[in-house]
Amino acid sequence: MKLSPRISIVTPNFNNADFIEETILSVLKQDYSDLEYIVVDGGSTDGSLEIIERYKDHISCIISEPDNGHANALNKGFKNATGDILAWINSDDLYPLWSFSIVSDIFSSHKDVHWIKGIHSQWDQYSRLVRVFPGRKYKNIYNFILGDYRWIQQESVFFTRSLWNKAGAYLDESYQFSIDTELWTRFFLHEKLWNVETIIGGYRRHAGNRAIKNYDSVIEESDRAVSEMLKNVDQEKINTAQKIKKAIEYKSRFSNNRIPLDWSRIINKIYRNELEIARHESIYFSHGKGWEKGRRDYEI
Repeated sequence: MKLSPRISIVTPNFNNADFIEETILSVLKQDYSDLEYIVVDGGSTDGSLEIIERYKDHISCIISEPDNGHANALNKGFKNATGDILAWINSDDLYPLWSFSIVSDIFSSHKDVHWIKGIHSQWDQYSRLVRVFPGRKYKNIYNFILGDYRWIQQESVFFTRSLWNKAGAYLDESYQFSIDTELWTRFFLHEKLWNVETIIGGYRRHAGNRAIKNYDSVIEESDRAVSEMLKNVDQEKINTAQKIKKAIEYKSRFSNNRIPLDWSRIINKIYRNELEIARHESIYFSHGKGWEKGRRDYEI
């Protein structure tokens, strides 16, 4: 009998009364018993703390005090977390009801999996699922080396405590907007990302989104994080990424050529070894077998 891992979720909040209750309920309504939920409020004045307090009997830990930004609030939360599996959900985003049971099944079945992300999904301000992005958002370290880091959806990422510890057990407080991307760059130095082929967390798009309002800063900070990562990536991976870049360039150049040759097949053959190394790790549900591991081709 497999023991279910404890899942610790942290929610940072500051003056988000419009959405915080739905976020809390998306955590507390999960059909999962070994849950630790930590909410960190930065001294809200809009009534959101009062909403949080309504659920104090079901929230493991409430911290309410001024903080030094998003990363600082999360660091406070994770310092109090005791779970085997960790994640955070911001105070306007949502988990579907099945998330934690799927996450538990995956990590319990595959001990070599240390971080996962689900299919990208987007909710609107009325909590309607309005967009799903299957397939085209697979990521691994080679995408990041080549500057293709947009985006690993933070709301659908879960990771093991052991990986969190290997990566330093902190979120970098020098970042204001791309603290997630910066953390992913450190994760990639230790473990592969596994792309789960279902929705396990979603981003809510609304007028007050920090990322939308500060998009240029998000890009600037993400570029900085990837540049820092490259200082620590081994040369073999960089060489592989550069060959993949050439394959992409050749495909783009020849795709408009009217010569009747299957250039994709030729390019795939020339760069077969590199494209095999760079295939994306995936996890999919197989009826009768449960959550199984697979690999998807690196798209060029």
